[in-house]
Amino acid sequence: MANIVHPLLTLLASLTRQELAQQIRYLKAEDEILRSKLPGRVTLDNRERNTLVKHGKKLGGKIKDVMTIVSYSTF
Repeated sequence: MANIVHPLLTLLASLTRQELAQQIRYLKAEDEILRSKLPGRVTLDNRERNTLVKHGKKLGGKIKDVMTIVSYSTF
């Protein structure tokens, strides 16, 4: 897994803020399309929830702008 993550982190570090914003918009659109193909609610186990919390804490209240599979109250 680390072999996959390292090139991704290298790529992200080299992008400008505008490029990052464009990539985030694309990923959010892609996420919405994938979610529309699911038959029901997405349920998370504790490990998945902890992963989201770990990364989401760094965003603070701005997390509301990027959340797609959990509600803010669940987070």
